[in-house]
Amino acid sequence: MLHPSSIRFITFIVLLRQISKKRVEAVDIRVYTAASVATFKRLIYNFDNHL
Repeated sequence: MLHPSSIRFITFIVLLRQISKKRVEAVDIRVYTAASVATFKRLIYNFDNHL
C-alpha cells in the first residue's frame, strides 16, 4: 500500500511530465512553480514527521 504522500508525489511527477509536453504561458508556470514548491515543502515536512 502506497503512502498518501507517495501517491501525491507520483501525481506531481505525472503532472510535471504532462505540463512539460505542452507549451505553458508564463503566468501558468509561475502558479505551477509556487504550487509545486508548496507541495515539495509539505512532502519534506511529512517525511520529517515520520522519522
